[in-house]
Amino acid sequence: MALKTIELSFGYDRRKSVFEDLTTTVEPGVVTALVGPNGSGKTTLLRLFADLVKPRSGKILLDDEPIGVLDADDRSRRLAYLPARSEVAFPYALRTVVGFGLYAMGRDPGGAAVDEALDRVDLLDRAGDPFGILSSGQQQRATLARVLLQLDAAKSGRLDLEGQYLLADEPTSAMDPKHALEAISQLKRLARSGCGVLVVMHDLPTASRVADHAIVLNERGQVAGVGPAFTALDPGLLEGVFGVGFQRYRYVGTSENQVPEVIVPTALRTRRDDGEPPASGPTPPPGPAPSPASGATGHLPAKAPFAWEQSTPDAPGSERGR
Repeated sequence: MALKTIELSFGYDRRKSVFEDLTTTVEPGVVTALVGPNGSGKTTLLRLFADLVKPRSGKILLDDEPIGVLDADDRSRRLAYLPARSEVAFPYALRTVVGFGLYAMGRDPGGAAVDEALDRVDLLDRAGDPFGILSSGQQQRATLARVLLQLDAAKSGRLDLEGQYLLADEPTSAMDPKHALEAISQLKRLARSGCGVLVVMHDLPTASRVADHAIVLNERGQVAGVGPAFTALDPGLLEGVFGVGFQRYRYVGTSENQVPEVIVPTALRTRRDDGEPPASGPTPPPGPAPSPASGATGHLPAKAPFAWEQSTPDAPGSERGR
């Protein structure tokens, strides 16, 4: 069981191809990060999986069934699509927009289930407001609520989400840090329940922290790396794909909020010889000085002082438990 492309070719016109013979797999029960430079085809791949555009050749399979033979109702029970931006043509109330997630299941698009979904994204107090007046981040949260409602309603009495997939295109790009972390937690919860989650991400530090698997596309729409996130998000591979240096950092210290290794562009963590942060990077917070080996510090929210040091795949503690 998986969501797959097999030797897929696609282009928006005959003069240029986005993909040629692309083969990829989205496994159930894991979060798969889809990363790559602008224009590499990430959003297009999600649209192909959702059957919103048709390939020139090749196959798209949902648990071994061609995606094109599924009727709209069956597809909506098994696939949920979360676009980077949602546009609503009429001044529907937020509760109504979220309730759209129930239509394919023949359910009343209202009631307690809609309010519960809104509450999960911290928008219940805005339920009666027009969708169009919300901020971009609030609209992203509302759209997340819609797909959460859709997936939960499609379980049909089952306790898990096995056989269902979420296609999420930069779902947190407009959210503030608090709500972005909460949204990522929702995606992880879906994966733990058996749902296959494919999420387009440009935030590679976050991708390296939360993804189980990763697919890396290069600018030509080819798979440059694939596999467990720790392996696929390799600094050398990413440098070739993005044209900027990357380095792994791992947590040094003790904290209740300890996080695994992250991978960051080196320009965000390097320091000049005089100890001052570079003009292009953020100023490190007060705290422990960088170790001589790393030449860098970094930080994420924690309840105790801590620092980051450069890491290598064979460094102690570098392997993440899965």
